[in-house]
Amino acid sequence: MGIRGARRLGSGRTLVLADIDEVKLEREGELLTNDGFNVVLQQLDVSDLSAVAELVSPVERTGPFRSLYSPSYVR
Repeated sequence: MGIRGARRLGSGRTLVLADIDEVKLEREGELLTNDGFNVVLQQLDVSDLSAVAELVSPVERTGPFRSLYSPSYVR
C-alpha cells in the first residue's frame, strides 16, 4: 500500500511501517508522525522468513492487522 493509502486508512489507527531500507523507513515514519499519525517502524527483509515472523510482535501489540505499508513501494 502506498503512502496515500496509509494516510487515508491510518487515521485513528496505529500504522506499522515495514521496509528493508532503514533510511526511507525513518523518513516516512517521521513525516507521518509529524502529521499526527501513530506509527511503529520495523526494518524488514521480506525474503527473510524469520524477519517476517518478527513483524508479528509489533502487530500483536497494536491490535487487529488490516494492511501493511512499505515505503519502497510506489507512492
